Amino acid sequence: MYDVITVKLNDLLKTQDDGSGWSLYRLQKETGISYNNLHRIASGKAKVMSFDVLEKLCDSLGCTPNDLLSIENYISGPGGQHRQFDPGKS
Repeated sequence: MYDVITVKLNDLLKTQDDGSGWSLYRLQKETGISYNNLHRIASGKAKVMSFDVLEKLCDSLGCTPNDLLSIENYISGPGGQHRQFDPGKS
């Protein structure tokens, strides 16, 4: 079993402006973080995120790191297949 940190940026963007949502372009203007970097984070392709970027995202979105990040448990199956861990199944 292994843990994967996922970023819930797209979910948080949808909740901005009373549900009408923000675009990555709007977030870029609010944070000063490059569009390419935001796109990598939102698509799950970013390998690292600095505390500075995390702080800017949380400040602009009015959230905490716990709202933005989650840890998901995965297990390796036969043939290298991966599936999300379900604690109800052993």
